[in-house]
Amino acid sequence: NVYKTQQPMFHFYISGSTRTPPCKMAKYIMDPVNLDYGNDSQATNILDTRFERIEVKNLSRNKYMLLIFHTPNSPKYIFHFEPQVVILSARTTKTVTSYVTIFCSTKVRDLKIPYTVWFSKSKRTLIEISNLLKDKSFENWTNSDEKKMEYLKKNVRKQIHNQITIKTDAASSTHIDLDELNMSEFPIAEGAMGKVYIGSYRSVPVAVKQFRWESLSDEDMKELKKEVTAECEIMSKLRNPFIASYMGSVTYIPQVSMVIQFFVLGSLGEYLRKDKRDYIKLPYKLKVRMLFDTTRGMQFLHENRIMHLDLKPDNLLVNSLDPNSACSIKITDFGTSRFTKRTIGKGQDKGLGTPIYAAPETFHDEYTFAGDVYSYGITAWEIFYQDEPYNELRSVFEIKNYVESGKRLKLENGMPPIYQELVKKCWEQEPKNRPTFDQVGKIVILLNDDIANHQELDIEVSQDKIEELINNRDQRMRKQLEEISKDV
Repeated sequence: NVYKTQQPMFHFYISGSTRTPPCKMAKYIMDPVNLDYGNDSQATNILDTRFERIEVKNLSRNKYMLLIFHTPNSPKYIFHFEPQVVILSARTTKTVTSYVTIFCSTKVRDLKIPYTVWFSKSKRTLIEISNLLKDKSFENWTNSDEKKMEYLKKNVRKQIHNQITIKTDAASSTHIDLDELNMSEFPIAEGAMGKVYIGSYRSVPVAVKQFRWESLSDEDMKELKKEVTAECEIMSKLRNPFIASYMGSVTYIPQVSMVIQFFVLGSLGEYLRKDKRDYIKLPYKLKVRMLFDTTRGMQFLHENRIMHLDLKPDNLLVNSLDPNSACSIKITDFGTSRFTKRTIGKGQDKGLGTPIYAAPETFHDEYTFAGDVYSYGITAWEIFYQDEPYNELRSVFEIKNYVESGKRLKLENGMPPIYQELVKKCWEQEPKNRPTFDQVGKIVILLNDDIANHQELDIEVSQDKIEELINNRDQRMRKQLEEISKDV
């Protein structure tokens, strides 16, 4: 890991220096000066540390030679030279090893890494010059430093500067360069885990989720970064029509961000409550379609031994409001997901999920796949009634007691019998009594076959209002993207 750490800064002092490439006339040789780290025909993989050896020769007959590599200070990559500072006796050769580690898919080809070369008969003078330049930059170079350098340079016979050129590319990956993300100034959504911004990445509209890090200790920050990186690793491996497409993440800086496909229609939670700007009465057929798509997505997650642990309408992205579309819902936000082969141990990962949708056993830190099924049941209730669950209860504490005592949300106002059966089975008190998502899928198919018998549920539905909503959302997105492009 030492080769993945930033090396000290040395002031790139070139006053009185001449830019001269390595050659016999310049009295030094450096080969190669173009570094591809063994990847002359392929890109360098992200997080892969590679090296290349450089042979340095002091051709002077009677002078010592000081060589300093002025490495770039960037969180996107590390170029490490071992050694970074070299003093060669006259007519000697030394091998320097250059290491590279790239942390995101960024542009590195043709990057210039400067170096300085000093010749003197006094080895002590060169050591003092090196010490004087260390941990200095143009910004903190003082008059006192300059005077000392002028004194030392009296013993310097030649001063040269030049550069090494990087001749490899960073491989394409899900590790995104933040500078390639054009983001909105203000968030389009905000939650307990962070803020979501609209943006564009290589001309593609994206949603950028920035995780909260205010007031976190270094240890908490490290743990959050580890969790988010694990989440990104999970999402990068998931390819399913009912799972939101993961574009990548920014993890090379403290402000960790996740980038996913942007959905013009937003999350399902934006349509289900009357206090929301985009509340609209949804057709019953569309509601059943949304249940079906959510079921298929959750089937896929559970087949891959992934618990969602925070399934709710806010984490269901709306791909289409057409009940006949191939996909209306895509699942997102595995902020608390884990690969697992058994129930998470007691006492671990406390407080996962959102209390309104949380299964009773999760209040005792017991997390199972059946907990996702319970959350699905509450979500199904909310989709049908388009109302806030437990809105008559005043606190999370009351909801917790209500649920733990075996009480549930009321089922009334015309919910079809099969729909009721689905919801009741999903929110059974005992996890072992709840159906799997394979079994849920079979009930939803029955529900779909029964749609024609419940046309009364669509009395207040207006297709014109739905079309108007879609157009408004589309215009809103275009306006946001135009504002972003203006700022670039």
